[in-house]
Amino acid sequence: MVANRIHRFTDSLPSALYWDASFVVNFAYDAARYFQESADFLTRLDTAQTISYISTLGIDEACFILLQLKVEEKHQPDRFWNVYNANPGVIEPYISELQELVEEIYF
Repeated sequence: MVANRIHRFTDSLPSALYWDASFVVNFAYDAARYFQESADFLTRLDTAQTISYISTLGIDEACFILLQLKVEEKHQPDRFWNVYNANPGVIEPYISELQELVEEIYF
C-alpha cells in the first residue's frame, strides 16, 4: 500500500497529480481562503508537464460547493438551503458560469 502524499504548492511538481474538490473551489472562488495560492499553483500546472486528474465526483462536489457559496454570498445571512427551498430558480444565474469552469478543466 502506498501512503497518500500531501505536497505544498511550492514543492517541485510530480509527473501526475490528482485534484480534489477543495483545490477547484479555492482557485475558482476569489473570496476563498486559499484563492491566491491555488490560482498561482494552477498557473504553474498550466505551464508544466504534470498530468492532472480529477474525478467526476470531485467536479460535482466542487460545483455544488461553489453554487452554495455564490448563493449565500448574494443572500446573506440566509443559508443556501433556505434560499433554494424558497426559490429553486435562484441557482440559474450560476449554471453557465459553472459549465464554463467544467469545460475549462476538462478541455
